[in-house]
Amino acid sequence: MPIVQQDIITALIIAGIAVFVALFQLILAGQQKFLSPLLQNMLQLAAVCGITWAEVYSINHTFFSSICFIISTVVFLSNYMWGKRIRQFDLARKLSFLLLATSVLSISSFCSTVQIALGIFVAGIADAVAGILYHFLGNQSIIFLFEKRSWTGLLSFYLTAVFITSICFEYFSFHGILMALTFAVLPALTWLFSYKSIELFSVPIVTVTCLFNLPFFSTEDLLRTWVALFAFMLLSFLALHKKWLNPGGAVAACWTGTMLWINGGITAFVVPGIFLIGGSLFSKLNNTEREKEGRSAVQVFANGLIGIIFLCGYTLTGNQNWLLSYLASFCISMSDTASSEWGVFLKGKVVDIIGLKSLPPGVSGGVSFAGTIAGLLGAAILAFIGVYTYQLSRNIFFLLTLTGFAGMIADSILGSLLQVKYRSPAGSIADAPANGAFHWKGFSWCTNDMVNILSNALVSAVFFYFFA
Repeated sequence: MPIVQQDIITALIIAGIAVFVALFQLILAGQQKFLSPLLQNMLQLAAVCGITWAEVYSINHTFFSSICFIISTVVFLSNYMWGKRIRQFDLARKLSFLLLATSVLSISSFCSTVQIALGIFVAGIADAVAGILYHFLGNQSIIFLFEKRSWTGLLSFYLTAVFITSICFEYFSFHGILMALTFAVLPALTWLFSYKSIELFSVPIVTVTCLFNLPFFSTEDLLRTWVALFAFMLLSFLALHKKWLNPGGAVAACWTGTMLWINGGITAFVVPGIFLIGGSLFSKLNNTEREKEGRSAVQVFANGLIGIIFLCGYTLTGNQNWLLSYLASFCISMSDTASSEWGVFLKGKVVDIIGLKSLPPGVSGGVSFAGTIAGLLGAAILAFIGVYTYQLSRNIFFLLTLTGFAGMIADSILGSLLQVKYRSPAGSIADAPANGAFHWKGFSWCTNDMVNILSNALVSAVFFYFFA
């Protein structure tokens, strides 16, 4: 499609917003000042309105996506160079993530302009309103992922998202209001999981994903969804009370359940549900300090996020390859969990998968005969359940089992090569630092959870590309 005058105008609008933010940041950096959070949120409201208008007005979406990606990169780099000199200045970073989400959605052939505009508008406006209300009202903040969020912010984000979406879904009808109340849940929960403004990328993606299923829900479907939501909240609260999950992990579990329900219905719960039950039971074999504190949101996402992404891909495209990759991802998580927990419990000889040197049980990168067999059986059991649930062929069963097993091996290899390890003065090796222990090998950023998500993403992607 040729580039027309409207595309040039939209590109200039986006560039103008970015230049204004970058120059404003540069001026503040030179004066060693910082922007008040209230003024940042007011500027964000204006910037989001401009980006949304440009998305609706553009014609050549490939050109518009390219422009957004280029400007997002420039803004991010400018923030990296100058923004760190200014305390609390994250508007440029938020703008870069919002433009990146706009670029990704605009290039996607299955997303309409209205869907993209609504995703951008809900994310940007509701986030800004939450920031403004927090400035005036304040509230106790809790770390749900890596950064603090408040319950006041969550409520204001949710109500703002309800107000915006209610206008789009038959505003004066019971069905329309119920639709808006349901639709705003996932964006609001996604907003809680912040890390250096990445929520301005994740919330638009999740919002657009919801638009592929929820608008087709009947009133009865929506009411059943609320029954499911209350069930998720009750189970999450129970897990929090029993200290199986911490507050962030409980909300992450509720988010995961809601995503599964909206994108796959009750059938989508079978494989993750079996993994959740099996993994929880396996974890009780070894009463570690990590289990006593309750699983965090990072741990929940490390085992389930990649599978959820593939399930969303199946929702958006209808391509069965995404569904098979969703099953493969959970088979990998099951295999790795079974291998780790049973390997420690059975106390067999453990060696480093790369150097073949003896390691203490439980140290990442170590493998044992019993743990390896347990991992293979875990993958096979979950693969069988997935094949039976979705009525797939016997060949798919073997493929999913091998993929789950390969994911477990990849996790051990990455754990050996990349994961941070500590050595005590006595010479013992562990994944976590103890008193007097020093950094022995690996990267400090590469924790066990990071290895889990990297190995799962890598092997699932290879499965999707070559076999599915």
